[in-house]
Amino acid sequence: MIRPAIIIASLAGLCACVQIWPEPAPAPDVFRIEPGPPDFDAPSRPNLVISVREPITSKELSGAQLVMQQPGGRVAYVARAEWTDAAPVVLQTLWIATLERSGKVKAGVRGAEGVRATCDIVWDLHAFEGREGRGGDLDAHIAFSVRAIDPQARQVRAQQRFEISIPSQTNRTSLAAALGQAARTALAEASAWALTDGCPPGG
Repeated sequence: MIRPAIIIASLAGLCACVQIWPEPAPAPDVFRIEPGPPDFDAPSRPNLVISVREPITSKELSGAQLVMQQPGGRVAYVARAEWTDAAPVVLQTLWIATLERSGKVKAGVRGAEGVRATCDIVWDLHAFEGREGRGGDLDAHIAFSVRAIDPQARQVRAQQRFEISIPSQTNRTSLAAALGQAARTALAEASAWALTDGCPPGG
């Protein structure tokens, strides 16, 4: 009469220890890049409508995860750290917001919206990542090349490369903040260039 009780107790202990489903992984930290101060050094172009396309980039930069370039050229993803959207979309949105908040243009629009623009911005994103030096130091780095296109003449009016590095502490929150600052600075410079030298006159 004692053995059934022992078997039941053993089974109860087994059920308490065995997990049928694995525990979910911790949720990632999600980071947003807010636009910076609304002004940058450029003349107002009140009739100018700038169409900003989503930047063309490599596979490792096309997702939402924060990217690290390590010594030797090895590329890795920062654990549990993501942007609110894919990095090219985040940067496209930030550039449009930078233009519109400045009050210097009639509008900034996405290239896919079908709005008739007076200037088209096409760009290649070369880097948007943390860069780890051999001494363990960390920089937030962004680099991209821009072509300003006259949609009427269908010609490239001007092109320019922009590159910014900002020191960062070695944790994901600091890296995200430094990448955001680098992006804001570079896109403000690119906006000033577009209004001054890149886009067609008359807007």
